[in-house]
Order: sequence, then structure tokens, then C-alpha cells
Amino acid sequence: MANRLASVVLRHTHRLPAPEGSAGDGAAAARQFDAALLSVGFKLSADLLAHLSGLSPAAVVHTATRTLRTVREMVGDHVAHNTYFIDFPANVPDTEEFWTRCVADALRDREARGSVLSQLARGALNLLSLPSYGRYQHTYEEMLAVQDELIASAGDRLTVLHLGGALDDEVTALYLALAGSTTPLGEEHLADLKLLAERCATGPQPESIPVRENRAVVNEARLGVGADLLLDTVTDVLRLACALSGGDVTLREPTRLRTMPRPVRRALLAGLDAVVAESPAKLCDVHAYREPFKRLGERLHPHEYPRWPHAAEVFAVARGEKEARSLDSRAQRLLGEGDVPGAVGLLRTAPGKLFRALDHLLRIAAGQEERDAVVAAAVEVAPQVSGRVVLAVREHLLNRERKSGERRVFVNRRGRAWVAADKRPAVPAEDRERLIAALDAELRRRLPVPARLLVDPDVLDVALPLSGRATTAGLGVLPRGSASAVDGELLRFFVYWKERGRRTDYDLSALLLNADYSTDSWLSYTSLKTVGGEHSGDITEA
Repeated sequence: MANRLASVVLRHTHRLPAPEGSAGDGAAAARQFDAALLSVGFKLSADLLAHLSGLSPAAVVHTATRTLRTVREMVGDHVAHNTYFIDFPANVPDTEEFWTRCVADALRDREARGSVLSQLARGALNLLSLPSYGRYQHTYEEMLAVQDELIASAGDRLTVLHLGGALDDEVTALYLALAGSTTPLGEEHLADLKLLAERCATGPQPESIPVRENRAVVNEARLGVGADLLLDTVTDVLRLACALSGGDVTLREPTRLRTMPRPVRRALLAGLDAVVAESPAKLCDVHAYREPFKRLGERLHPHEYPRWPHAAEVFAVARGEKEARSLDSRAQRLLGEGDVPGAVGLLRTAPGKLFRALDHLLRIAAGQEERDAVVAAAVEVAPQVSGRVVLAVREHLLNRERKSGERRVFVNRRGRAWVAADKRPAVPAEDRERLIAALDAELRRRLPVPARLLVDPDVLDVALPLSGRATTAGLGVLPRGSASAVDGELLRFFVYWKERGRRTDYDLSALLLNADYSTDSWLSYTSLKTVGGEHSGDITEA
């Protein structure tokens, strides 16, 4: 477990928890460790090298073994990445030439010949039925023998590993940072938080855990050690139940809830009862997840515990036996009646919802007086709105300077996008500018005043990540929308996956665009060679 925790700390912070071991002369072993790290683009800091030099050689070797394993995984060096064409990107055949060669190979294959002839007679051919299509034709070692010139040097990238503190201190600090994150974590980081929470459930906790998925992971660990649950809404209990069932705590995917032992059922029902008793209005949150709450009620058996009547109300709302109008439905009713001031007054109690509704409120307001009231309410509640919502609304308002023929781009939580025509009326320019100025003032208020601030010009083209959910795991991954200068003569894109039981046809392609974003050409399995590019082929068996 200690090695796993040290690996997590290293991946997130590039700090190596202070290695322990008997004292000795480990200088030679430490230098060898440093040299081995250079081969994968890492290096020991001076402090870390000095610390290791004071340990015994055996202790240094033990530390080096587990550290090298971690950094190789960080850069993908633990996987034998093969290529379809042995000396790619050189000598890539034309698409038609390559397909013809695959057909010729198939006709020479006794087992495949009959099927291929039959397909050709019908005038259509399934490329995946050709024995040599999509499968490696050489070993990893054979590929390496002709790829010496493509082996990256340490100068391409160098990441320094620093000396950390004691393992417990490093684990606690990382746990507090991840648990208290103000932006949702990606799948990999959420799994790391779960590991850390199991160790830190009874120790120091963040002042707040604003992201609900993080809270579910922390509550699962706290339930396991008998600590009090951190609950704010009834949905927190549903997320915890999904975590206990090994399901999706984001609630995007349905979870098959497991049968729970009595102590767990009592803890969840007591938590639900306390939340509703303190704020009955929170029953309206049930509507967003009515079916999952019904399934949860079947697992918790609330009728067996009459001492928690408020918990039973949750499932009564889910079944439609009790009415609980949500804030959104009440606001929508007011807007439907044209009562913008009333809707603004209601939404002030939920600052985040008010911010998300600003565009709509300004468009339907019945005059400057009502628009002034909307802007004033937004300015008043701005200090209570999360930073990522403030930034998202600011970006939205900047993009609302209406131009004819514009299109809207929507990106969902899974990173998938679609485009539609923008048919909304314009937001009055004066109100939009007043809001942007107010949001800028709020953001400046939140920023610390630096004694001296240096900004690398390259950072200015990196998009601000408002969420980690759709971010791909990896080293040096930039958020979507970032622009990055390309140095050198060769730019490589790649994708890899772990094949388990059957062939999997993942297609990688690249669009080459003109300055006005019109298509110039593309690279794909249907176009292996084009101006300035070579495609590696359609690997379907990894």
C-alpha cells in the first residue's frame, strides 16, 4: 500500500516522498538512478540526489525500482508501442496499392481465398476479412531495429523530480487538494482520491468539498471507518449508495444498487433524515433522479425504520405520493407569467442558478428597469458563486456580441459536441458590458496580490480548464481549445488501447485545415498519404 500511495503522490506532484532506509554510501547507485531516469525524460533534483546519496545502495535500488516503474507509466513507456508499417513514417504505400497488396496476400491464403473471391464477385469487399489487414506484420523488436533515428532524446523533455516530505504528510496534502478541488476530477484522479480517502478518512479534512462526486468518494471511506458522513443534499446519499455498489458516482450512467447490510442502511437513512429535517426544501432534488431513488428505497427498506420519517418522505416524492416543487419549476412558472423580478428574487437564493439564467433573464426583461434589477442581483450574489461558474458566464457573455450567421457549439459532460444555428435575440450591449466589468472585478478580488508575477507567453494560448471530466489522462495534456506551437520537423499523433478479448477497430484521423478552417485534406485509413502527412494504417488487432 505504501508503494501505491507513493506512486500516486509522484504522479500528481512530481515529488518523491522522502525515501527511508539505512544510512550508507548510495552516491553511485543514486547517479545510476538519475541516468536511468534521463532515458525517459526525468531527472532528480539536487536535494533528492543528495538525500539518496546518504542512504545505503540497497535502499536506493529499492526506491529506483518502484520510481522508474511509475514514471514509465506516466509517459507510456511501459507499453510496447508497435507500428503497422515497419519504418513509419517512411515508405508508407499509397492507399490503393496497400489494399491491393492485402487482397493479393489473401488470395494466396488457402483459408481466406474462397471468401475473398466470393466478395469480389459481388463487387464489395470487407477489408477486415483480409488476413493481413489491420494486424501487425512484424514484432516490436523488428520494428525497433529500424527505428533508431526516432528514439527521442532526453533533451526533448526533462521533468525534475523533487524531494518530498514524509509519506504521511505528502499523502495528506494531496488528499486535501483533491478532495477540496473546486473543479470535477477526471476518472483517473477520482480513483486516486478513493485510494487516498481510505488512508485519510479519519485525519484532517478540507474546509469544504464542493464537488459532489468527490464527496461521495470521501463518504464511502468515512462510512467504512465509522466516521460521520458529510452530507448536504439528498443526492449526496444517492451518490454514496452508487459508490458502495461500485457504480458511477457522477450519476451519468445507471448503477445496479447492491443489497446493503443493516448498519449501512441505517447510516444512509439517518443521513437522509437529517438532511430533510434541516431543510425540507431539499426534497425537490429527488425529481432529477426519481428512478434511482425508487431503486434506493427498495434497498434501504425505510418502512422498517419509523424513527426516521423524513427519510421516508424522500421515497414518497420519488413515487409521486408527495409533492415537492423544485426551485427550477417555481422559477419557470414565474417566468411563464412574465414576472422577471419575482424570478430574480427566487433565484437569488441559488446564486449559481441565477448566473446560469442571466442570458435568458436579460433577453425577456420588460424594460431597462427590470434589466437593471437583474444586473444588480448578479453583482450582489457574485461572491457566493463558484469560480468556474463565474469564468464560464464571463466567457459566455464575451461570446454574445451578436453577429449575423453565427453558430452555437455545445459540448456535453462527456466532451461530445454538436453545432446549431444561433437564433437567440441579442443581449443589450450596455447590460452585457456592465456584467462583464462586474465579473472582472469579482475575479480580481479573489486573486492574491503577487509581489512579482511572471507570465510565460506560451501560457496565454492555453485554454482555462473549467472541468477535468472530459480531460484525457496523460503527461502534459492541454485542455480542449488550447493552441500550441509546433517545434521540429515531425509532429506525431497516436492512440493506443488495451485489447482483451476481441479485435477492436479504433480509427485515428487528422484534418488539415486552411486559415479559415475550411478543409484542405485529411489523413485516415482511406488516405494514407497526403501533402505533408503520412498515416500509420488501420490497426484493428493490437
